[in-house]
Order: sequence, then C-alpha cells, then structure tokens
Amino acid sequence: MTVPFGSRDDQLSRASADVAANIFPIGTLRSQRGRALRFLRAGHRNCTDHKVRVALSRSLPRRAKRVTLYVNGDRRTVLTGRELRRTAVVLRRIAPRSDGVVRAVVVRKSGAREAMRATSWPCR
Repeated sequence: MTVPFGSRDDQLSRASADVAANIFPIGTLRSQRGRALRFLRAGHRNCTDHKVRVALSRSLPRRAKRVTLYVNGDRRTVLTGRELRRTAVVLRRIAPRSDGVVRAVVVRKSGAREAMRATSWPCR
C-alpha cells in the first residue's frame, strides 16, 4: 500500500494469515535417519525413567559382526557375537534437558560400516 506524501486521508488495510502449530509430547521421537535403520529402530524416549528402547532386527546376527551404541556422543554399549541375537537394547541415564541423540554404528561382516541417528524432543 502506498500513501502519497502530504496526504491526510486515513488509509485502512487488512491482512489475514493461516497458522498451523504442531504440539508434540515431551520425549517424542523427532527424527530418525541413516542406512542402519534396516537393522535398528529407536523408540520414543521415556522421560520418567530417562531411557530409550532400541529394537534390533532379526537379520542383524546374520549380517553384522558388531554394533556400537552412543547416547549424546558417549559410547554406551557394544554388541558382538551372541549379544546380536537380542530383540532390543535399553539405553538408560539420558540427560533430561538434552536432545537424547541415539547413534548406532553397525559393522557388517564384509567390513562395511552403516550408521543410524535418532533424535528426541527434550524432557524439560
């Protein structure tokens, strides 16, 4: 809208906007990405017990020789041999105010490495 200089006429303008807001519960899984998602899936974060459950696929023991799991950059557990037959791993002691980044590195029997990263909403 333009108003000529020196004009004393009142101008009226109107605007409207459409707004959408997404509301997520605390601890909800925000994103998951990486090639290792075919072997591992992180679940939603439990904010009362400060833990995350990571489900392992049934094909993992046949194709991988080692899985290393990290939480917020700290190595938490390494699975090898018979430990790869587990159906899930529970990662505990996740800081409440952090993003709860769970990262996994899978070393396949061929030597190739595949990674996965999952991020949750902070608990506070």
